[in-house]
Amino acid sequence: MKNVVEGHFRALVAQILQVENLFVDNEDGAQSWLDIIISLSWEAATLLKPDTSKGGGMDPGGYVKVKCIASGHRSESAVVKGVVCKKNVAHRRMTSKIDKPRFLILGGALEYQRISNHLSSFDTLLQQEMDHLKMAVAKIDAHHPKVLLVEKSVSRYAQEYLLDKGISLVLNIKRPLLERIARCTGAQIVPSIDRLTSPKLGYCDVFHVEKFLEEHGSAGQGGKKLTKTLMFFEGCPKPLGYTILMTVTTRIVFVSFA
Repeated sequence: MKNVVEGHFRALVAQILQVENLFVDNEDGAQSWLDIIISLSWEAATLLKPDTSKGGGMDPGGYVKVKCIASGHRSESAVVKGVVCKKNVAHRRMTSKIDKPRFLILGGALEYQRISNHLSSFDTLLQQEMDHLKMAVAKIDAHHPKVLLVEKSVSRYAQEYLLDKGISLVLNIKRPLLERIARCTGAQIVPSIDRLTSPKLGYCDVFHVEKFLEEHGSAGQGGKKLTKTLMFFEGCPKPLGYTILMTVTTRIVFVSFA
């Protein structure tokens, strides 16, 4: 039965690759896209364990994502046990590689909400904003996270306070991506600073940011090669999401299999 399933799956992948004008077999003896995609797909399908008891669906598209990098060799494609996304830390002085990090995820924004129709001097308002944000960052730091993920914007003052505390910040994360990171790392999304009492932090083996020079992509202004910045949440504790990282020589969208 297993051989029959693998045979049907191989034929399906071969048909999709032919539609995309990719060679199924290589004459030079190099590993073909057919073998690579089949291997990556089976690996992702074997590792993935959807949790339907908590409302999780069975559609693999919600658990397995594909990221393409126009550089390297096709044989360098791999399954990342976690989340990979196009993000970077908010400040160049913030740590971009951390082993065994603790994540705190905050929904909404981290800003000071001024009271409308209330007359105050500029200096007073500024001091109130700084005091409020310093207290908010102190609340965050009390839970000892190494990385703070925020759904929306973060005040410049709060960013500076986080930098002083040694907390790396990632901001403006779209809600679906935020939920995917929370699901894979085991974190709880805290709705606001006011609800920050005993949050459940997330974990992974390695958090890191990598820049890739896209050798095979179109050149940017001035003929310079384009770069792609990717953020990795690698080695997540829950088998609820994986990323297939494809190193390709052309910009082709692949279907994710699981």
